[in-house]
Amino acid sequence: MEETSTIFLRVCIENAIDSYSQLRSAPITYAYHNADAFVKLLMANLNNDSDPEVTATPKSNLFTKALTILVLIMSHHHETRQTVFDQKPFLRIFSQILETLSVVPELSSLQESCMLAVR
Repeated sequence: MEETSTIFLRVCIENAIDSYSQLRSAPITYAYHNADAFVKLLMANLNNDSDPEVTATPKSNLFTKALTILVLIMSHHHETRQTVFDQKPFLRIFSQILETLSVVPELSSLQESCMLAVR
């Protein structure tokens, strides 16, 4: 299960980044659709209230795993692309995560653990 979720998150993030690269010349809202969709999916999983037995710890572990994978992919892109590295899709994902955490009241219980994962 652990390996499957890691692969799923990696594929989602890489898809969002590659989609931005392919649609860079399109209107800006189209270029960021997959990045925004990934953030919505991640936040929906964190906000999942269907199982009252699930505590904040597994949810914060999911958030930490997603951030770790995102940073590793960003580092890989930076190393391989060097001067042509485009930070915009990564910035969009990070800023959307922070915005969602601060705006959605249902995630207020997770804010502290998620912010600890960011540091």
